[in-house]
Amino acid sequence: DAGSPPASGKKQVVWLDCDPGHDDAMAILLAGHSKKVDLVGVSTVAGNQSVEKTSNNALACLDAFGLSHIPVVKGQPRPLLRSPKFCAFIHGESGLDSLHGGAIFPESERKPLTSRKCVNVIFAAIQKHYKGAGSRRGMVVKLICTGSLTNVGTLHKSECLPFHCDPFHDVALKLTGCFVSSAAYGLP
Repeated sequence: DAGSPPASGKKQVVWLDCDPGHDDAMAILLAGHSKKVDLVGVSTVAGNQSVEKTSNNALACLDAFGLSHIPVVKGQPRPLLRSPKFCAFIHGESGLDSLHGGAIFPESERKPLTSRKCVNVIFAAIQKHYKGAGSRRGMVVKLICTGSLTNVGTLHKSECLPFHCDPFHDVALKLTGCFVSSAAYGLP
C-alpha cells in the first residue's frame, strides 16, 4: 500500500512526479495532507498539457491546498521518443480547467525551481533523506508517478547526474518503490 507508514510509525517520505490535471490535483491534496506521508517535493512533466502549464498547475494546487512550503521542480518538456500530445479536450486549455472553462485555481505567485535539472533535484532529495541525520537517517523515498514517466526514465540515465555512478543502482537502493498510475497507458 503506497500510503502505509513504515513499521517504525514515522511518516513515509514521498516524492510526487506528475502532470497536474484534475486527477493529479487530488493526488497532491491527498499526499500533502495525509498523516502517513511527508510529501517532500513535486516534479512536473509534459503530459496532460505542456510542462509550463503542468508546473503552474502544481504550484496553484499546492498554494490552494495550503501546501506552499512544498517545492515544485519543472521537469522534462517532451517525451523521450515521440512528439508531445496534450489533452486539452479532456483537461482544458490550462490542463486544469473548470467545467465552464478557465483555470480552477488562481495562478501562483511562486515559480517552479529551474536552476538545476529536475532529475538532479529528485536525486538530491532521495540522497538527503537516505543520508539524513538523526531520525531521518536511512529514510527511503517512495517515488509516486502519476504522469508520463519521462522524468523517471531520465533519472535513470547516468549522463544526467552531476557525478559518475550507476544511478539506477544508487537510486533503486534508496527507494522503497516506484508507484505508477497512468490512465492513458498505451494510448497513441
